This record gives sequence, C-alpha cells and structure tokens, in this order.
Amino acid sequence: MKPEAYIRISGVVVEDSLDGDLSSNLVITNTVNTMTPGSYTVKYNAIDSHGNLANEVVRTVFVVDTSGPVISLIGDGTIVHEAGTEYTDSGAQVSDIVDGDVGGAITVTGVVDAMVPGEYQLVFSAKDSRDNEANTVVRLVQVVDTTKRRSLCLAKWQCWLRGPVLILSIRARMPVTPWTGI
Repeated sequence: MKPEAYIRISGVVVEDSLDGDLSSNLVITNTVNTMTPGSYTVKYNAIDSHGNLANEVVRTVFVVDTSGPVISLIGDGTIVHEAGTEYTDSGAQVSDIVDGDVGGAITVTGVVDAMVPGEYQLVFSAKDSRDNEANTVVRLVQVVDTTKRRSLCLAKWQCWLRGPVLILSIRARMPVTPWTGI
C-alpha cells in the first residue's frame, strides 16, 4: 500500500482585505507520511496580488497506527488428513500496513494428534510492533482413518494385523525334542 498524500484544507481560510478570497493562491508545505506513525507539520501560506505574503500558519498532524496485521493461511482452511501419518501444517503469512511482513510475530495454538481420528483446531494470531492485534484465523484439521484394518494369517502360529499404525507379530513356541540318534 502506498502512502496517501495528506491534504487537509478544512478550517483554512485565506482572505485579503483588497483581493478577497485567496484560496486559489494557497501554498501548502507538507511533510506528512501517512504510512509512518509520528508527528508532522503542515505549513499554509498565500500571496496576494501585490506580492505580500500572509502570516504562515503551521498545523501539527499526528499519524497513528491503530490497524492490526492481516493473517492469510497458506493452503486451505479445512484439511482432511489420514490418521497414522505425520501432519505438518503449511502455516500462514502475516502482513501489516505499517510494519510490512510480520510473519515472525505469528503465534499458533492448538495441537493435531495425527494418530487419533477427530477434529482439531489450529488458531493463528499475531500483533504488530505497536501491539495492534490481528483477527485470529482458524484452520480445521480433520484426522480420518480411511484404511480398513485387516489381518493376514499364514499359519495358526503366525499372524499380522495391518492398519495405519499397528503391526503385530505373534508367534507360538513349538516344543523342541532333541534328537538322540539312537
């Protein structure tokens, strides 16, 4: 966003006892940067038809930042994730009209347990350098288990259960009789 020019002439009247209304001859000297908070001066002056300068009037302008940053999610606001696989969030970007990129100021609260099906919320929040808060943004992560658990048995003594998380091997012990050779 570009700085807007500060031109405020309300309350400024330029009149001359001989020339009358000199508003068209108003000269404004302006140092206001509407993108940078601070104190600025604006000077108003005019010249009449005889070359006489008016008494300069100085106005002090205070630019303040009251707008919070804006959070934009990277990716969708709702994610469907397969249970049993690692979840890594794609994050968010944060920008502020005065500070620019304030991605380092982002806070994420909430936890996704990718091993347990359910709905989880990640809440993104941020503040700018003047402690103006952004509106929080929420990502919904739906952990689902679409894998059907199944078992594979090769023999009574060897069986595997397969699913997104569990692999189980059960083996029965067979009695061993030593061979004597007699």
